[in-house]
Amino acid sequence: MDRKDSWPDITIIFTKDAAEWDEYLTECFTQMIDSPSGGQSSSASAQQPLIVAHERLENMRFPLTALESQQFANSRAVLLIISPDLLDHVDAHADVYELTRLLPPKRTVCMLCGVQETDVSSFHRAALVTFDQWQCLVARDQDKEFVETDVSSFHRAALVTFDQWQCLVARDQDKEFVVSVIQAVQHVVQQAAEQSAAKPQFKLTPRKVKEANGKVFILLDSPVSDKQQIDILVDGCGDNQVSVKWKNAYTLYFILPENMLRVAKVMNISLICDTKHFMGTRPLKCETQMSELHGLLSSVNSPF
Repeated sequence: MDRKDSWPDITIIFTKDAAEWDEYLTECFTQMIDSPSGGQSSSASAQQPLIVAHERLENMRFPLTALESQQFANSRAVLLIISPDLLDHVDAHADVYELTRLLPPKRTVCMLCGVQETDVSSFHRAALVTFDQWQCLVARDQDKEFVETDVSSFHRAALVTFDQWQCLVARDQDKEFVVSVIQAVQHVVQQAAEQSAAKPQFKLTPRKVKEANGKVFILLDSPVSDKQQIDILVDGCGDNQVSVKWKNAYTLYFILPENMLRVAKVMNISLICDTKHFMGTRPLKCETQMSELHGLLSSVNSPF
């Protein structure tokens, strides 16, 4: 699905005073992190270029469009650089709440740059919504030389798991801090990719079909166009072909043939987009008239 495939791997949100950090960390990310392939192809070497989105908070306009909201909500990882300018902007623009409420806590890394956690007031926290649940790292006394350090020396192995809130400090060109930021974001990106691959990207309605009523709607998490190829795999389909019809960008439907509805069973419905993107599997229960009658009779108390 081209829209889903275009969601950013990393979204960096910052203000003017953190622009150098944005540029610097982006260079680090693109050199150190491969975009997850999500297991969509058998070729492990088919890595896609890392997609990094840059959002200057001062340039954003509220309310956000539907597409902008989806971008923030679907980004694999979000790095929010909290700096003095950002806190000042939040002071003057409470509608920042509309953005921060979209940031999933488990996929958000917060970098305090030039500020302390104590500088984040209760007013700021109300606008930042889930600030206390974000992974936080603190940079102190960084200077321009540190920001311009060659990234080639930062290639390290071993990921750091941030199971609890952690505060790491960088002083006077402490390279370990940058490594910590990159590792935190890398961990979030990989975790999001694994969850995305495991979770079906659609829902079925109804989840139970009967004889003479085999029409099922597919509700998608992300949009598809009517030009894209959607294939459906149905357990027990045999030689019968089940075709998918496009209704709108988020809704598809299919109709099961009568001969598949004569036996009560649970079928697994799988979707594949453009022959390569596996969208997951959902169960669909098939009930016959006899099985429905048997269920009704079983619920009635015997008069004897």
